[in-house]
Amino acid sequence: MALVLLGTTVAMQSCDDDAPEYPYSSELHSFGPSPASRGETIRFIGEGLGGVSKVIFPVGVEVTDFVSKSDTELVCVVPQEALPGKIRLIIGGKEIETRSMITYSEPISIESVSSANPQLTAGDELVVTGEYLYNVASVTFGNNAEVLSEDFTKQERHELRVKVPAEAKTGKIIFSDGADWTYSTENEFVVRSASATSISKTDLAEGESVTVYGENLQLVKTVYFPGEIEAASFTVAADGKSLSTTVPAGTCSGVITLELYSLDRIDTPAFTVPTIEVYSVSPDTNLTPGQLLTVSGKLLNLVSSIVFPGCEAVYSGWQVNSDGSELTVEVPATMVDGKIDFIQNSNIVVSSANLSMKKQGNVFWMGNFELGGWAANLEVASDKDAEMFEAFTTAIDAPGKLTINFEQDTTQGWWQLQPRYRRDWSTCFTAVRDVNGGIIETEAGQTSITLNIAQEDIDELNGAGWAFSGCNMTIVSMEYEK
Repeated sequence: MALVLLGTTVAMQSCDDDAPEYPYSSELHSFGPSPASRGETIRFIGEGLGGVSKVIFPVGVEVTDFVSKSDTELVCVVPQEALPGKIRLIIGGKEIETRSMITYSEPISIESVSSANPQLTAGDELVVTGEYLYNVASVTFGNNAEVLSEDFTKQERHELRVKVPAEAKTGKIIFSDGADWTYSTENEFVVRSASATSISKTDLAEGESVTVYGENLQLVKTVYFPGEIEAASFTVAADGKSLSTTVPAGTCSGVITLELYSLDRIDTPAFTVPTIEVYSVSPDTNLTPGQLLTVSGKLLNLVSSIVFPGCEAVYSGWQVNSDGSELTVEVPATMVDGKIDFIQNSNIVVSSANLSMKKQGNVFWMGNFELGGWAANLEVASDKDAEMFEAFTTAIDAPGKLTINFEQDTTQGWWQLQPRYRRDWSTCFTAVRDVNGGIIETEAGQTSITLNIAQEDIDELNGAGWAFSGCNMTIVSMEYEK
């Protein structure tokens, strides 16, 4: 038994300095154990202790029944209500107060963990019974969802109540005192998740309201539409069975994704958004700048911008008929061979079939150079072929359009071309630099590619020169139009 030594100094203290001195001397030398255990005995050792009538534990908890008492030793049971502090021994009208504070050993024990519901849902209250539960510092649910003591709904010595956090998942529940004590439940506690069973409409439009129906939707943290577009806001009904939001701009057909506080994700049934369709573009060959194109399709009134091959996006300059089935637009001056992209929003882009520009017959070089499977490079440079280099630099002396004519190896299923600078062999022509690493994919039966040539490209030609790499095609001629 560990005793707290108090020395041999007389510890008699009077509540009134003028009160008559007690007829015999009493001294307290030590007490213990400390930390003490409530419900267990504690010993006071000293002199003149036979006259002690009561022992007062903090705060004001009196003990008058002693296990034993003699002139040199007093033994009593530590009351359950006792708190840390100094103990007072009452002798007649005077008292002896311990110089040291008593502390207590308070080993936490868990007797039961229960809830009104057999399966937990976020917000349900968990009831814990046991001993010294006011020393519990945290409760951790499955998914490491921790609740600290300041957020407990109740915390007393024998009872603790805590609400299931929104982040919780099924798992064992762990209690901690914040130091070296932990306790884990033997069984896992099932925590119900959210579900999305239906939506109010399956055909949606931007700016329209939509309601998701399901269970426990109060667990939803974020709402995403296709393209990972986050809904600006949403509201959940008090019973957690419905969630309402607004379809954001840029939405395409798909599902609504609900991200829960647990970071799990659930999807609603699919919905569709009115989407443009392109059936045909006429004419589609031998196009010339300024020529009027007629686009046939569906919902073409929803087109917000158009990107022509070789050109920047345009946001006006076309006409659409009343039912959105026909769109007319002029061929821009810088258009080259390729597909036209009709953009509805950031996630809905519809492309036409391949279109080709009219070739003006401005052939300045002819040859028969086989690229193989990226095995050979057609190099245009003064140190490689002076005659070819002169033909290129003579024809290409100002920005314009370069048409590369080729034949495909029909025994293969893909055909690629990459025009680049010999200076470092990694920088591609400006027209293709930001697309697919500068590699142009061609379709079966295609015989030419037209590129817009910028002054930067011409400067490189006159410097270290150009190179054309690729696979499964043979370059047969080059044309240039300023």
